[in-house]
Amino acid sequence: MARSGVSFTQYSADNPCHSCEAPCCQVIVIPHRPPTTFMELDYIKYLLNFSRIEMAVSTAGDWSILVRDECRHFDRENHLCRVHGTSEKPVTCQAYNQYQCWYRPNFASLHPRDIYVLTQDTFELWSRRISVDENGDIVSWPDFEESKEILERYEQWGVHEKSAGHQRGESAESVGPELQPHGCTNCSGCHSDEPTRPAPVWIDLEEPLAGGHNGSADQDAHERRTGRRSESLSMTHLIRATKREYQRLGRPVTESDFGDGTRR
Repeated sequence: MARSGVSFTQYSADNPCHSCEAPCCQVIVIPHRPPTTFMELDYIKYLLNFSRIEMAVSTAGDWSILVRDECRHFDRENHLCRVHGTSEKPVTCQAYNQYQCWYRPNFASLHPRDIYVLTQDTFELWSRRISVDENGDIVSWPDFEESKEILERYEQWGVHEKSAGHQRGESAESVGPELQPHGCTNCSGCHSDEPTRPAPVWIDLEEPLAGGHNGSADQDAHERRTGRRSESLSMTHLIRATKREYQRLGRPVTESDFGDGTRR
């Protein structure tokens, strides 16, 4: 069965750039040698400390440094080139084939087609799956599909699992550093105009929490989540499971320990 589409003539007449936000004018892609040692990987961690830098890894295993910056000729309002059709426009841009664009499916989409992108925040989670031998050589790391899964899980936790304490405007001391947005210094109520992103709560279901009773709570939370609902495992599940473990051991459960979780 033929897929729906437009005619060859119409496709030829429509310039794909007309409906594009021009990521090619807003990110520089610099090829970088894939890391093979701890120090080479640590250098990438160093690069990611710069606010405009990210790393991209392709399906073929090629690495690139991404510099998020705009071309000086870019018209941000119209997403057009101010020097288009003039001699000032680089030949690199003039010769670019917009019908085989690599930028648009990878930078104008929520789910890049050919790459996954590492940022300062996601690198920490992704790098937990790296194995290094006694000589500092990398012996294994997550493949492309596993890496994308890790990053998708990060997005789910980072975007949807917001700290209840910050939503209530609690202080840094009462919320705790593990639930504060990354780099947040506004813990007096989160009413700043400066946008902040909540730090993800990362739980690897393949690695139970350390300690016998903690492990029981971890397992209990996971089983109740998978057995009763299809929703993602959240901090609420863990709080309730830990509360039940405390009660089983005869330990008192107070609101100061678990917050709103003691009311369930």
